Amino acid sequence: MKKLFFVAILVAVVAAFFASANPDGLDFVAEQLGFAGRAIERPGLPYTVGVLGVFLTAGIFWGVGRILKLILLLILILVCSSPVFAARPLVTDDYGTVELGKYELEAGFNAVGFLSQIKRGMAPNIDLGLEIPYNTSAVSGLADLVLHGKWRLKDFGEDEGVTVRVDAKLTNGDAARGLGSGFLDYGLIMILSKKLGGLASHFNLGYVVIGDAANSVTDDTFVYGAAVENYFQNGIGLGAEIVGICCQIRTTANLQLCARYQASDSIRFDAGYSMALTDNSSNIATGGLTCAF
Repeated sequence: MKKLFFVAILVAVVAAFFASANPDGLDFVAEQLGFAGRAIERPGLPYTVGVLGVFLTAGIFWGVGRILKLILLLILILVCSSPVFAARPLVTDDYGTVELGKYELEAGFNAVGFLSQIKRGMAPNIDLGLEIPYNTSAVSGLADLVLHGKWRLKDFGEDEGVTVRVDAKLTNGDAARGLGSGFLDYGLIMILSKKLGGLASHFNLGYVVIGDAANSVTDDTFVYGAAVENYFQNGIGLGAEIVGICCQIRTTANLQLCARYQASDSIRFDAGYSMALTDNSSNIATGGLTCAF
């Protein structure tokens, strides 16, 4: 392509010195048919315009080539990639469960502190998990633990199905220091995972019963989440989600964008940034890893 470009420039410049003084084909025909005298003389274009024309034409072809490459890249992303289950740093859960007898450890950090979760496959379609939050902000210490239980109800196909998840937040955190609420919460979440073209999508909808404590203002809460993700052949995955809660006390919503890198079959690194969509939400950056064993 570059060779052809330079050849075109060379021809446009050098050929000008070999231009014939004889009439060109159109002038010769006009003289033979007797209407040459009726022609209106107009100034001709300088040969520098020809050179500019070569540059312009080459620029158009270069731009079209770049656009075609971009379109091809987008097609390859949608067609050649394969979906995977939702994982850190996505908050939206997927319908999958940990394999029977296997463990999965997730560990991450943000401005508030560290959050770890260990899960074990208890049956072919059931796993149990323990979420361990540790605050490192103004008040440091272990916060309320959360128990998770997932039961995969039905598989629709590969990486598709419906699951129910039950959560229970404990009261181990020191409520007086702001590390816990001082009462139990219970939650029930329905999870749907479905393929949308070349993307994997996950949808969560749940209800959390907030425990009652003396001198506290609480309200039961609806929780929701919707996520899409892709995983590419080079081990890099991209994801996006919208998550939030709705209750009489407050409503929050966040948009998170994240990336993951599958370093091996058992280790995956991740990073994400969650942007506040409401006044009650906060911007949060996070990073971490997931290990399967």
